[in-house]
Amino acid sequence: MTDGRVRRRVDRREGSGTGLFRLLTRVDHDDLDWLIRHIWLRPDGLVAVEAGPVSPDLVAVERFTVFPSLRRPLIVVPALSRRATLRALLARPHLQSRANLLLRATAAAWLCGWPSQGAGARLSIAQVRNDDAGGLPQRLLPLLGQRLGTSVSALVVLGPRDPNRKPMLEVVNSRGRAVGFAKVGWNAPTRALVGNEARHLRRLERAALTPGLPRAPRVLFTHQVEGLEVVVTEPMPPSARSWPNRAAPETSVIRAVATALAGNDGIQQQPLRQLRLWDHQRAALTEVAGPAQPAADVLLRSLESALATVPHDLEVPVGGWHGDWAPWNLATVGGQLWAWDWEHATSEVPMGFDALHYVFAVLLHVDRVVVDRAVARLRERSAEVLEAFGVPASAISAVTTGYLVERWLRAHRLYADGGGWDPVIHPGLVDALRRG
Repeated sequence: MTDGRVRRRVDRREGSGTGLFRLLTRVDHDDLDWLIRHIWLRPDGLVAVEAGPVSPDLVAVERFTVFPSLRRPLIVVPALSRRATLRALLARPHLQSRANLLLRATAAAWLCGWPSQGAGARLSIAQVRNDDAGGLPQRLLPLLGQRLGTSVSALVVLGPRDPNRKPMLEVVNSRGRAVGFAKVGWNAPTRALVGNEARHLRRLERAALTPGLPRAPRVLFTHQVEGLEVVVTEPMPPSARSWPNRAAPETSVIRAVATALAGNDGIQQQPLRQLRLWDHQRAALTEVAGPAQPAADVLLRSLESALATVPHDLEVPVGGWHGDWAPWNLATVGGQLWAWDWEHATSEVPMGFDALHYVFAVLLHVDRVVVDRAVARLRERSAEVLEAFGVPASAISAVTTGYLVERWLRAHRLYADGGGWDPVIHPGLVDALRRG
């Protein structure tokens, strides 16, 4: 398990009547193994993954190169012609992200002649040789190609590990041109996120004439196959440029998002204390068990105390929100704002949630402020942020607390699904709310 090679075990399928084999694989790296199992190996799949030459009893149907190696996989690159592969690597927009830095480094290595012969970073997706096409499994990429009307491959950047991690594929044609971007939900949490994003992207497309609304990627299609929920959107234009880390978009843009996601009635004035959001938060906090229960009790008391300070009939503007409004999910194309990653979008939240999230995200992830100080700074700025959206002064503390509770609940969902706590959020956020 130290040579970075793929190993496979061959088991005869019981009762298949086809005389075929089911090929089970293991890769000596968890990230690559995870990707292989969720993209290429299906429960009934007659598929093998081989490093290096393919066995005589198999036929290679997809070929990739792993950068920089099978021991330390960061990017899976389609084995197209050298020119097409380079085009695929450079097709990503000029955004400042870990993924794009890796892609540019890979492109530079490609120009210098990497991978060399015998580099040991080849990866082949193979199937048993068989004349009966009906006996072979459906593979994801050919299915996507059928829907897109062209033969496709994919470029994959391996992301951080957590229960929300999804295979995300830059779908390219044989010339290396991006023709789509696919997110693959593989378990209950990720299927829910992928489905939610597809629904809200379609809602945004219907609301495209909303003044000031940022451009979002169009959904090309959705697809369900063998437990996978796939949404394919149009690729980002290569001319896209990163949004500045600190400069928040204008208030009118966030208002347009809130309007587009609010439903047919648009932004409505509603009694703050009667919002269904608080019922959802109370239910979620009450259901928390185990080691996290004391923290949930603190947040529940904090929420109730904040709402108790608000008059019963005090109304606030209510609309939708993006849910992860942050610099790394924004870009400009020819002067137009683009926004992506709408997985957490919902309706019926107080206006200004996205603006609070942007400020908090910059404090935590750009300025690297520890969470308890970030909470204090957010509260210091909350009046300035929320009054721009028409939130009354007497509601600002409660709305800010409600946002922070929502942020902790999102971190708890990751924890409950086995991903561990986000140390940026927990326990510091709980301690900050405990102190008031």
